Amino acid sequence: MSALVPSPPQILLTFLDELRNGDLILNTVASLRRVVIGFVLGAVLALALGALAGWFRWWGYVLNPIIDAMRPIPALAYISRSQQWGKPQPAPVQDVLVITAKNLATMTVDVARAQVDCGVHLDVKTDGPLSITLAGCGRTLTFH
Repeated sequence: MSALVPSPPQILLTFLDELRNGDLILNTVASLRRVVIGFVLGAVLALALGALAGWFRWWGYVLNPIIDAMRPIPALAYISRSQQWGKPQPAPVQDVLVITAKNLATMTVDVARAQVDCGVHLDVKTDGPLSITLAGCGRTLTFH
């Protein structure tokens, strides 16, 4: 039986590995960049709308119901939990798909986008149980 949360030594080894290969720094910079861009855009928009609402009573009447409606919505509701990789590049259909998954329990593979067919051989490396569904094939495989 595997643990829901990895052990502290496994966390430390993964941290050191990510630090060594540069992924930790790269991903941290990418995340901070998104946070800063979002903050700056939000701050500029909020200041502009706040100034309009403060200087012009009509804008205050227009914006107040919108602000009141959005106030109780938690910030997590605005975060997308899916990822799009763009259009697939033209290439011949391969029969092997190599997947390395960490801290992931389920995954769906769009066979058309991955440019594989329903008989694909999955070469999977995972740190826990992983269930992979091949969309449009009616096939779900489990790996440990």
